[in-house]
Amino acid sequence: MSERFYLTPDKERDWRRRRYWRLKEKGVCTCCGQERSDGTNLCARCKETQRRSHEILRQERIKKNLCRRCGTPLPDTRYTHCLKCRLDASERVKKAYWRKKEEKEAQR
Repeated sequence: MSERFYLTPDKERDWRRRRYWRLKEKGVCTCCGQERSDGTNLCARCKETQRRSHEILRQERIKKNLCRRCGTPLPDTRYTHCLKCRLDASERVKKAYWRKKEEKEAQR
């Protein structure tokens, strides 16, 4: 029986990152390596598989009263996201607002 080669978690992470960028530079799906049809990094099949798995995960988190984004327990049923995720979303909205505002001013 031959010995198997196992990667440490750090080396596996680095290997996966190199693989991702190598496939992205080739212009193929970063998941399976097949041709992709649109401008995203995934082919239609992998994109649909990922969408379904995220939907299942989201539904499980809803049933268990967890944050829909990160999965931490929610202290109150009034919210669907934890405080950290709500703050992150707020920052993203602010950045998008200012970016769009600067783009409009640059067009003038």
